[in-house]
Amino acid sequence: MIVNIIGTVMKRIIPVALFIFFAVVQLSAQRLTSFAADSVLFIQDLHTFMESSKTFADNGKATVNRFEEVWFTPKITDTLRKQLYFVSNTLLKRQAKAFPHFNQWLNITTRFIESNDIGVNFYAFQSAMVQMCLSKNYRLYHLQSFLQSISQLVESGFININGSTIWKSDADNYAFAFNGDSLRIKFPESNLTCIAVRDSLKLYNTVGEFDPIGKKWFGESGITFWERAGYHRDSVYATFNRYTINMQLSTFEVDTVKFYNHHFFDYPLLGKL
Repeated sequence: MIVNIIGTVMKRIIPVALFIFFAVVQLSAQRLTSFAADSVLFIQDLHTFMESSKTFADNGKATVNRFEEVWFTPKITDTLRKQLYFVSNTLLKRQAKAFPHFNQWLNITTRFIESNDIGVNFYAFQSAMVQMCLSKNYRLYHLQSFLQSISQLVESGFININGSTIWKSDADNYAFAFNGDSLRIKFPESNLTCIAVRDSLKLYNTVGEFDPIGKKWFGESGITFWERAGYHRDSVYATFNRYTINMQLSTFEVDTVKFYNHHFFDYPLLGKL
């Protein structure tokens, strides 16, 4: 009887084990290990990789189709192709996912090319991608945060979006630059605006740089007014130098400011904003 029981159990286990074995083999065969360094095969590999998820298949196809429209144009030189092959394989080796990592990287890259902005900022962005993938200091969630920030800036012109809090600059241009091994986005003198649900604030004539991973703004100078309270900007205002803003929030503080109120004082008052 025991023999019969063992035989029955084995008959049930063996088919299941074989099914799992062949499923693993098939999955291994389908897993992409590298992107082909060939313009046509590279696109095919991207379609396969980006459409492998049933949940995001349509979005993945749309992303690759958009990228493909610029891929086979004179804008893409042989040198640029080689770099994008390298970046994509570096991402793959780092085990970046089709969504969100590859999807955002492809859309940002496409946006740069569509805008004919294949210059310093474009190459700085690609270099930052490689550095983050190769560095032990960064995890995939850091990469996702970085890509989200760059996507918001390139696609929408916003420095940072967190829920209903939006920070933006009216600068006509910006520059990517490395501070150590981290990428910073530098803005020339411009006006910085925060838009929130119940309020908004504005900093004028400010210069600064944004950390797209830490979501912090490092300012070097600025001025703010109280026009909404009914005071003319020539009469009541405050000036300041170095300051830091957590752009996840809709508020900021400055330790040292010079406050001017020409209605009452002929000299500035030192204080905190």
